[in-house]
Amino acid sequence: MSVGEYVNVTSFEAPAGFTALTFTAAGILLAGGEDRSLRVYDLSPTSQRTLCKAIKGLPDEVSGICCQPSKLPPVAFGKVWVASGKRVLLFDLDSDKLVIRSQEAEDVVTLIEDDGDEDNVLNQIAVSKDMIAYSCDSGAVGVYDVQTKKRRVMKATHSSICGTVGFVPIRPREIVSGGYDSQFLHFDASTGSVLSRLNISSPTSTGDSPISFVPPFLYSVTIDFNGAMAAGTADGRVIVGRGGEKGQRDRPNRRKWNGLNVDMVSQYHIAEGPVIGVAWVGPSELLSVTLRGRVKHFRLPDSQQKMDSAIGNLEIQTLWETCTTKVDKVDSLAAFTNSENVLHIAVGGLTSTGRGCIEVWKRQCKREAETQAQ
Repeated sequence: MSVGEYVNVTSFEAPAGFTALTFTAAGILLAGGEDRSLRVYDLSPTSQRTLCKAIKGLPDEVSGICCQPSKLPPVAFGKVWVASGKRVLLFDLDSDKLVIRSQEAEDVVTLIEDDGDEDNVLNQIAVSKDMIAYSCDSGAVGVYDVQTKKRRVMKATHSSICGTVGFVPIRPREIVSGGYDSQFLHFDASTGSVLSRLNISSPTSTGDSPISFVPPFLYSVTIDFNGAMAAGTADGRVIVGRGGEKGQRDRPNRRKWNGLNVDMVSQYHIAEGPVIGVAWVGPSELLSVTLRGRVKHFRLPDSQQKMDSAIGNLEIQTLWETCTTKVDKVDSLAAFTNSENVLHIAVGGLTSTGRGCIEVWKRQCKREAETQAQ
């Protein structure tokens, strides 16, 4: 993917804020909200109605959404895991019903036992084959095996809220979490052991990037299919770890993912406010969105170049950027590229009046070969 031209932008509103977004493999947009519901949007031009289905009556607001992996081609809505309160619920979106009730869930799993702390709830979840990874307000990280019905809590926890977690695609039994304690933790999901960790609480400063007095909470972590990691922080940085990327000749340990190797971590100051979401959209290309709705599509330096761990943005090439016009406070970001190479960017959150809103951009992007031929 490379430089693209703007196609169009649409938006959807709801009475309550949107708290979680994801796209299915077929490009269907799933949007969870504060009102304990999940809305299903079909963004295809041939769709007769954009809002085509909803799940209502969930235990709590939706904090995470993950599609159940399937070996079948993505021709339908499929099944989805929804994190709500202390539980995850599995729904079949191919049900004939337009409104699905929480009681119709195919599976319900309590991942946080009732310990008297009502504030300890699930945050982000991730799915890999038959395993669900989850993060908690308490700082705990865990996995649940769908086949054996067994739950395992990792042997280390964050000292503050753990807001994000993800699997390493090239190492599907390894997970990475990010917390408000400014730490990444990398676990072996099968044993719960810590494989590596990285603390980013003490950034250095360069001329163009003054020291921020905002703690560098980790808001989002994403790992692409080649093993490259990116994360957004509360002090306006994007952290990129390339040590676990396929093809790294100097990767010192091939027995485990090495994405938190400090010598292969770069930090880029891209915004003055919190970077709420990041998403890989191509080799060395990322999307980011800030709390106040600044959306940026940019290209990173070549992964074969020596990574400088100092903060800076001189090496980033901005391909496209815009601002939300209706979403005043951003909660989530999702991206999807279809077979026609149209990049879909969805940003959800709250309007200035407290209503929920999603803004969606569709951009026709040129393929790399087309760009080089010009």
